[in-house]
Amino acid sequence: MKMKLNILNKLNRIVIFLMLCFYSQSLFSKDLVSFHLDKDKCILGESLVFSIIVKSEKQGVKVDFLNIKWNGKAIEFVDGVTPTYFTSIVNGQINRKIIYKYNYKFEFIPNKVGLITLNKSQFKFNNNLYFLEPLNFNVFAIPTDKNFVVFLNIINKREYYYPTEIFELEVSMGLNKFTGLNRLVIENLGFLKELGLEYIKIKNTNSKIIINGKVYGVNLNNGSHSVKTPFSFMANFKLRFRVIKPKVYKISNCIFKASIKTGKFVLKRSFFGTKNEAVTKVIYALPNDLQLVAKALPNDNVPLSFDGAIGAFTISALSNNSMGVKVGDPVSILLTVKGNGAWDFVHAPPLHKLKSFTDYFRISQEAPVGDLLPNNQGKQFKIKMRVKSKTVTEIPAIPFTYYSIKNNKYMTTYTKAIPLKVFSNSEKVNIINFKNINKIGESSPASNKNNLKSIGNPVDKSIKIDLPKIETRSNFIDKNRLSENHSVNIYFLFLSMIPLIVLVIMQMFHYFNNRGDSSLKSNEQRSKTAGKNYLEELSKLNLHNSSSHVYNEMGMVLEKFLKDKLLDDSAKLDDHYLKECLDKNLISEDNFNGMKILIDELDQQRYSSQSYDDKQAIIILDKVKDCIQKW
Repeated sequence: MKMKLNILNKLNRIVIFLMLCFYSQSLFSKDLVSFHLDKDKCILGESLVFSIIVKSEKQGVKVDFLNIKWNGKAIEFVDGVTPTYFTSIVNGQINRKIIYKYNYKFEFIPNKVGLITLNKSQFKFNNNLYFLEPLNFNVFAIPTDKNFVVFLNIINKREYYYPTEIFELEVSMGLNKFTGLNRLVIENLGFLKELGLEYIKIKNTNSKIIINGKVYGVNLNNGSHSVKTPFSFMANFKLRFRVIKPKVYKISNCIFKASIKTGKFVLKRSFFGTKNEAVTKVIYALPNDLQLVAKALPNDNVPLSFDGAIGAFTISALSNNSMGVKVGDPVSILLTVKGNGAWDFVHAPPLHKLKSFTDYFRISQEAPVGDLLPNNQGKQFKIKMRVKSKTVTEIPAIPFTYYSIKNNKYMTTYTKAIPLKVFSNSEKVNIINFKNINKIGESSPASNKNNLKSIGNPVDKSIKIDLPKIETRSNFIDKNRLSENHSVNIYFLFLSMIPLIVLVIMQMFHYFNNRGDSSLKSNEQRSKTAGKNYLEELSKLNLHNSSSHVYNEMGMVLEKFLKDKLLDDSAKLDDHYLKECLDKNLISEDNFNGMKILIDELDQQRYSSQSYDDKQAIIILDKVKDCIQKW
């Protein structure tokens, strides 16, 4: 009866497997939506994360998550798509299908402590409406420690800053009752979240910290700081930023999470000796709030030649048209700007806005792209313009306007005027209309007429082109084949697959019958070959010109042998463990006594104050081999 039940259970599993294979295609043909809470617990100031995963056959579908909000604002998300390919054979035809997996990861920062709930919401995906059930999250208060304090300070802070200016944020940390800093994580540092501030990487760093989930290199200094504190251990580092846009930038609700060294050690003992492990502790600190004001440049009396440069600069110009040009020919000018400032804000002077240039030259309104000089010493621009009149005698001085932060005003510097010789352009231009080529050939000079003839009369109406007759594609196909019944071929294909199906079913029966025996056989093989394997490993040990460390290696081999022989990965070279094995009749009393004596001799040789002896090591090695062979 029991045997019949086992056979029925196996048949039920086979039927379920075949049903899953049959319905897999219909399952993947629909949009499948699932939700996942990636991070449902956090400390106030940290972020909570959840994901929405949708599977669909369509690519590039539109999604509307505007209804998923927190505190009245839409939650920001990061999206990603992964394609999965499926192949099936239906009625002798191969069908390939692609299922796209859309993963939307939402992240928001709670503003209160306790149990918070994200209300029930809905979203549209692929023009289908889905509902998101209420999600619950736990937010805990920040467990600050009075022995860990952080100070934020802007070095040489001013009342306000202008774009392109650089400032340094100094982070000073004080520790009491702790001996050092092991790891530092900073959450919600506002300056690094602002698009209007550019973080400037520091070269030659000595430490790495995690800020807002990203790794940054810093120069961590121990014991030096600009803020006086009574703490026993101090550390500080600096972060550099460049102001890009005018705005009020703030740091608030920032969290410092540090793994610190307590100065205590835990003694851990193993067969291979004792080891002191340092005890660490995770502590939190809330720094002071900080604010920085960035102002826009003054709007009064802005020169037309100003195009965003801020700092202090000089300008020079060169031209390669010293021999003179004709009216309408291009004039090339190489402008070189040097000085101090952010080169991203330095552009070519807007000559198309200046009347002193537009009256005498044709200038493109598209500004040329500049090239940085080596080591950021300057920037060069290549400007081209065309002379309008023969009366032009020089290229006027080119103005370059910048805003000087030091002088707090707009300042303009000029290039020197470049002399220029302009000649009249007396050449006539013959415009050929190819729609009337015969008439042009009659009215043009003889030379031009000959040239036209040499081309070979591009338009000759006397030439007729016979195109091949278009044949219908169905005329090339045997119509009898179109009406032929192919179901017979599919029937024979099914019959040919019957042996394969029978073979798969037999293999499944064999698997279910022997799946429990395979692990037993592998364990038996592991136990049988343990002695042989580790005897070979012992033979490879180099006992000559060695040290007492060789006894550690013998002990490691013995411990591995025990694990394989007893099929216990927790086996140890320990009297208590061997005693337990003896009580459970896993080992004989002779093996227990021999192993115990061998452990004592290995311990004595490892901790012996006498110098290492090759002969004694050979004797001990022979005893270890003999012990393994007796098992």
